[in-house]
Formats: sequence, C-alpha cells, structure tokens
Amino acid sequence: DVSLRILAGPHQDCFAEETMYDLHEKCFTVNQSSDRTGVRLNEALSLPKALAELPSQGMTTGAIQVPGDGCPVILLPNHGTTGGYPVIATVISADHWQLGQLVAGARVHFIQVNRTQAVTALREQEQALQEDILDADGSLLAARALLLLARSNPELSELRMRQGARQVRLRR
Repeated sequence: DVSLRILAGPHQDCFAEETMYDLHEKCFTVNQSSDRTGVRLNEALSLPKALAELPSQGMTTGAIQVPGDGCPVILLPNHGTTGGYPVIATVISADHWQLGQLVAGARVHFIQVNRTQAVTALREQEQALQEDILDADGSLLAARALLLLARSNPELSELRMRQGARQVRLRR
C-alpha cells in the first residue's frame, strides 16, 4: 500500500461531498495500462456532468484528473502540457518520487494535507537529501559517483578538464 499526500485541486469544489469522501477513504488499485504519461486507477469516482470535459488548461505532474469514465489518472513526467478533464487534487511534490514506483496492482490511498504541510514535507525531504548526499567536507557524493562512472564509461570519460579537475554540473 502507498499513501500519497494530496492538495485540493482547482475543481475540487465542483465534486459532490460523497465523491470527496470516496477519494479520501477508498483504496485505489493501479491499472496495468499505466505508463510514463499517467498512473491510471481502477476505481471510479462520480463525475458531475458539467465537468465531463472542460476547456484545455495547463497541467502539472501529480495532477489527479478525472476523465469521463470516472477512473482517476495521476499525471506523470510525460503528461501533456494541457488537459481538459477536471483536476480533483494534486499529489504534493514531496511524494512525486513514489509515483514512479507504482506498479500494476499496487494499492493507493490519498491523504488530504494543506499547503503548509506540503511545503514542510518538501523542506524536510530536501534537508534529508542534502544530509544524505553531502559528506563532511561539503562535496557531493553524487558528483564523485559520476566521476567514477565517467572513468569506466568511454562516452562519459570525455568530460572537460579545467585546472586539473573534472567539471561536473548537476541540475536540479
């Protein structure tokens, strides 16, 4: 079982109270047709007819769309930039790493949090990551791992040298 923390989506108020109760209390199962575009869930939610399809709007990773069949889809990194289905909630950034780990048959529970809790969770996650990858002298262990990999991989061994040190740029 995976618990994902969520924030209210832009269309949350348009859904019935029973639907919101189902979102928070139901156990959803990951559908086998999930891919890098989105995690499809098997259990349907009630969708108001007025929300069956909306004008296209910008989408973000973690958005939980509810298409016409009522089965929620959690958008992943390869999602489209726009979408026309209502967004009932959004998985908080601190839990995005769990989305890529979901496999067919996995059970998902949603926990409602507020913005303050979401920001705190992200800060705690970043602090933990920083403590895990920084050693005592402040150098990045990940950079060291890349350098070791570069030594053994001909494609990566062509890193430029400057003042006798390899230059590695890490992007967040």
